[in-house]
Amino acid sequence: MLNDKITTYFQRNPRLKVLFFFDPEGEYLEEVRALDLPAIRVVEFAGDWFNLKLKFNTIWRMDRVFLYMPVKSPQSKDEMGDFPLLGLLKANKELRMDSEADFMEEYGLKANHAMLVKRYINELKYAHTQQVLKPILNAAGFVERDIQKGLVCAFLSLSKMEDWDTILIRLLTYGLPNKEKELASFFRKVDKCNLKEFINKQINTYFDTYFDLFDRDEVIGLVKRLKYNSITQGLLVNPQDPYKALKTDNQNCIELLNRLRESGIAHASMGNTFQETLQINGAAILESKLIEVYGMGTPFVYMTEDLKWELIVGLGHVFPEIGQGGEAILDKLSIEVQEEGLMKSTLSFLRNSLILLKKADLKLSLVFDKPEHYIDAYTHEFAQVDFSYRKAILNYYAIRLEQYEGFEEYLERIKLMIDDIYGKFTYKLNHEWLECLNDKGFEYAKINCPKQYDFFTNKIAPLKQKVAVIISDGLRYEVATELLNELYKDDKNISKIDVQLASLPSETAFGMANLLPGKQYVYDGQIRVDGEIPAGIEQRDKILKMHSPGYKAVSFDTVLNGNKQENRELFKADVVYIYHDIIDKEGHKGTERNVFQAAQTAIAELAGMVKRIQGGYGVNRVFITSDHGFIYNDNDIEESDKNTIAACECTESGARHYITADNPDVELGYKVSMYKTTKYNEPYRVVIPDSVNRFKKQGSRYRYTHGGGSLQELIVPVIESSRREEKVQRKVKPILFGTNLSIASNNLKVTIIQENPLSSVEKLCVVELGIYNDTQLVSNKAEITLNAVGESPNDRIFTTVLTLNTKVLDTVLKLKVFDKEDLLNPLIEESVKNNTLIERDF
Repeated sequence: MLNDKITTYFQRNPRLKVLFFFDPEGEYLEEVRALDLPAIRVVEFAGDWFNLKLKFNTIWRMDRVFLYMPVKSPQSKDEMGDFPLLGLLKANKELRMDSEADFMEEYGLKANHAMLVKRYINELKYAHTQQVLKPILNAAGFVERDIQKGLVCAFLSLSKMEDWDTILIRLLTYGLPNKEKELASFFRKVDKCNLKEFINKQINTYFDTYFDLFDRDEVIGLVKRLKYNSITQGLLVNPQDPYKALKTDNQNCIELLNRLRESGIAHASMGNTFQETLQINGAAILESKLIEVYGMGTPFVYMTEDLKWELIVGLGHVFPEIGQGGEAILDKLSIEVQEEGLMKSTLSFLRNSLILLKKADLKLSLVFDKPEHYIDAYTHEFAQVDFSYRKAILNYYAIRLEQYEGFEEYLERIKLMIDDIYGKFTYKLNHEWLECLNDKGFEYAKINCPKQYDFFTNKIAPLKQKVAVIISDGLRYEVATELLNELYKDDKNISKIDVQLASLPSETAFGMANLLPGKQYVYDGQIRVDGEIPAGIEQRDKILKMHSPGYKAVSFDTVLNGNKQENRELFKADVVYIYHDIIDKEGHKGTERNVFQAAQTAIAELAGMVKRIQGGYGVNRVFITSDHGFIYNDNDIEESDKNTIAACECTESGARHYITADNPDVELGYKVSMYKTTKYNEPYRVVIPDSVNRFKKQGSRYRYTHGGGSLQELIVPVIESSRREEKVQRKVKPILFGTNLSIASNNLKVTIIQENPLSSVEKLCVVELGIYNDTQLVSNKAEITLNAVGESPNDRIFTTVLTLNTKVLDTVLKLKVFDKEDLLNPLIEESVKNNTLIERDF
């Protein structure tokens, strides 16, 4: 820097008063004006020779002055004779930026360095170049190879001497369209300093090729070579491969290219630009062509975003006939894609659609002997069909892929397919279920399954402790199983799920009444419990207090919005019923298509509320249940699937039921005496349609509905949640995915699969990972919280990156994975090949 150079001149020459600096082209004017020299007066000559002489002889007589003169330095005898300050110049010194001897003097270089200085002085004179080369500007470090490397760094506008990974990353980014001027300047300087051979040596070491013309096309060619070999490394060349000329079989180059790619992507300042370079200048290597030539099932080592999408698109084209190979691709992509976003939503849509199609096999026999067999089959297997349908639909509406022409049509085709299969399966399943119930006369008393109308008697009355009961309107069984998994994330939580059979009709008024204590239940067109109509929270609170003054009923929002003191006072009650309504509210009064999203919100709200109640209000036992479930189809219901309500007087009617005191003829559906499924003995009949059909009813909604007799509506959950004082001791176990581990560019990507989902007996485990050389940690530490709840292993995948931060010479290191609470005994210990020993500088 000019600042340091001037200071050095005055320090080396204590008697120096005036340091002249001639700059006829004004090349250094900006740098001069930015000088910060507290003990040195900086003077910019403005052409006034007389005043300048006067000041040197008077007011500046004792000052040290740096005199900047935008004129030519006097060299000839005539020039010197005409120079007004010649005497002052001879008595002092001139700062020469292009002076080889001056440069050597300034940096303490020796005579044997003179030839190197002379060779490169035209570049060494610049402040930026000197700043970059600062570590080697001394007698010990001034060697040609390092000078050349430093010059290359300076030409690429790097701020310091860098390793070749970083140098080549910057060079590749100079191939972008907006960097043409910088690249042209770089090549001119390389040519001027005769550095082409030096550059080519590094290009060959990394890329197994050479520059010939030293132009932008060749830089773009390196990017193509990098992308192509990253993807196809380890594959035998297919003769039909249009890019095969880019192939290198040099394993050393492959290792270096892998390292270069990973270093570029992870680079703190150039990472985004480097990825843009790969995207734009690597675009000519078409992932679709590589898949066409090598096949969908090819084990591509490196997957670009476009390659992942092309594989996804390929799966979509052949869906659902993807076979085991396609499922393997889907699994691999699910491991690769961990971040939430468009790609993960697309994969989740495909995976849940595939699960649904497998489980909703229309060839299955769904005829069982007893109602209990249907209940067991539904809770253990067929509820997964509802779950997968819900997740598939949720993800479908998160996907928009206009850039892949035609792919949205494939997704729509898959969506229509699962709508159709789901509709047919639920019809078939529930047709057989209702036929079985009909054969048993709909006699609930004879079915060996807890009844909703016995909830209080069976679950609440026997307890001798404070209890909170959360009733979530429309919380069907499969949604509750996901809620249960969320509760498992609390390492002190002990939860279990049971079922109970809701009454016919599966309507809010009947379900809410069933869950209350009471002595007398009457239906006269309206429900009355001990004389009260339980239509709202106030009336339900009154019914509860009839049973015991220490019972209360409140809304979910009352607890949610209450402060700690108010809620502590509330939960002094023996039993608190809390009413939650988000699913049913959205289905009836909101947007039907938002019902599944409302279910996700309900899960989050309920899990948070349970933790809040158990953790802060002295209530250990919390029940979560529902008044009824629901059926939902994300497609228009055909008119042929809508039955006609018989001619009769109805006390109420809807899309899934009507109630009458008459005895109408029912052609398609079932007429059930109310007393058989409820506590009401009055002579009313409930009429429901066959299976999941709907009744034609003006003003009704048909996608989201309930009131009928499907398993989805009648099998309602009962979650019983409590907390231990101590954490559950058994923890889930980590499993390492892949064993052929190697460090490509100081980084090791580690994928851990959680062996089992969280449960009441297996809780989360926080693991700590690191790379070790014997017992010495030589990388950063990473933490992963194993807290996944998904049944599929694809839902229990975690990835992290470990980076070497210590230089090691051993070729084999160890990956160690510990339980964070036991750092002496590793849960996993696996060998790691250390490829960082391939030198970055050659």
